[in-house]
Amino acid sequence: QRQMCIRDRYRDGNIYVLIKQEQEKIFKFNVDILIHFGNFYEIKKVKIDDKEVLLNFKAEYKPKFIDIDPYGWLLIANISREDIDNLIEIVENGITSISKIRAIRGLYKIYNYRVIKALEKAMKEKFWGVRAEAAKALGTIKTEDSLNILINSLNDEEPKVRREIIKSIGEFKNDKSVKLLQDYLRNAKTYYEIYECLISLAKQEKKELIELLKEYLNFKSHDEIVRIGAIKALSEFKDKN
Repeated sequence: QRQMCIRDRYRDGNIYVLIKQEQEKIFKFNVDILIHFGNFYEIKKVKIDDKEVLLNFKAEYKPKFIDIDPYGWLLIANISREDIDNLIEIVENGITSISKIRAIRGLYKIYNYRVIKALEKAMKEKFWGVRAEAAKALGTIKTEDSLNILINSLNDEEPKVRREIIKSIGEFKNDKSVKLLQDYLRNAKTYYEIYECLISLAKQEKKELIELLKEYLNFKSHDEIVRIGAIKALSEFKDKN
């Protein structure tokens, strides 16, 4: 699978984009480069035929952000870039959901106010996949603001998003996350949400939760998913002791 590192800069009416392939095997392929100026954007089709390719485009204005393969035609496993501002702009103003998801993945574990605000905005995106990815990212940041965003998003209409939110809340491991998970467990709307709640509660590493987890060993559900969750959660305690 393709893995690419992207660097770009604007100087003296020129946009420079450096694309570096990071996987062992070097691929030759065509790719779309989106140059967004705020009120409009251009898409340049270019050929990548070496490990490192430096592209140069003339431009009267400095672009607001630059995106690679915005429509996701290529099977790119990962696109890494050091420019956090560019990633934030893609999350907020990217033209496709796949671009936003890729950009969000680049913001994991970045403790930055603008990052958190961009992820908060992403939690309101129309496509559930973007919201789910934003929930994952918030779980890696672990600030009071990111936890509150997750809590305020627990009423999401999509079960898959709610499950990712529960998983992320489980990463905080504090009194607030414990109480919230306990309360949500009693009112979870689907069996899979109960499963994620049990696993997240086990991550809190509080022995007083063991009896609560045991209550779900006899819980009947589709494909025994809740019992599986209870067994897995209890095994977390056994493994640590």
